[in-house]
Amino acid sequence: MQLNAALNLVFPIRWGTADANGVRPVTVWAHHSPISRDVFEANYRIIAATNMAIFARGVGYAAESGPIIATLALKDAAQQDALEHGTDVASIPLLAEIKRLTAVLAASGAGYEMLPVDQAIARGAIDAEDWSEAEASIVFFTCGSWMARREKREEKKTALALVLRGSISSLLPSEFADSLATLTATETSEASSPSSVPS
Repeated sequence: MQLNAALNLVFPIRWGTADANGVRPVTVWAHHSPISRDVFEANYRIIAATNMAIFARGVGYAAESGPIIATLALKDAAQQDALEHGTDVASIPLLAEIKRLTAVLAASGAGYEMLPVDQAIARGAIDAEDWSEAEASIVFFTCGSWMARREKREEKKTALALVLRGSISSLLPSEFADSLATLTATETSEASSPSSVPS
């Protein structure tokens, strides 16, 4: 499959209880549509600074390091940028856009329900800490992929998604949710390879 900038990131947020075979099925997925070039251009300074903070220090590809600190690094970069340019940093529009572009797919009796982030938190499908970790993962993916040259971006997106135990997909959130119903518990387990995710 040929990848392009419009492809989406999908990765697990929560797993269920292990069955008798030790398989923990994914009960909640994140489906994130990438930011647009306009959003990148409006935020390129903090994206570049965040990318530098994460990847130049050797923690970028460590599954437990880069994705955990990414939002903190972005907030530091936004604060520094505001100081240098005399602007306000009361809010970070990039984080709001990341949330807007993310759907939470939560297991229900009828398959997977697609919810906006705030609604998923309100309903208890995820909690604030789940979202904080998912948001950091998306920041990690966004900053890493947008700072790659165009000819390397496809390869970089794939590598970053693998760090998150996820994949990239051409499916819309509702299509991805529908496709999850066809997977077996083994294919959606924590131990599975991300390549088993539909694309």
